[in-house]
Amino acid sequence: AMAADVEGDVYVLVEHPFEYTGKDGRRVAIQPNERYRLLRRSTEHWWHVRREPGGRPFYLPAQYVRELPALGDPATASPPPVLCPGPAAPEP
Repeated sequence: AMAADVEGDVYVLVEHPFEYTGKDGRRVAIQPNERYRLLRRSTEHWWHVRREPGGRPFYLPAQYVRELPALGDPATASPPPVLCPGPAAPEP
């Protein structure tokens, strides 16, 4: 699938804690119930997000978060995803 820039304001909700050290040596740690703005679905495994406002963008593993419905959309209940052992590919 081609990487696609996200149109409009789309947010993701973290469902599982995850930590890693990025290629730039920066430690990234996410915790359940944190919300991030989705910037780009970079790959199947990694999404580019940032903490609003004005946060520095970083990658997080797509299977550890879920996309929140757009404001105004009825929230659709979905079963929690099966937790994988980690992304199957390194960060982009």
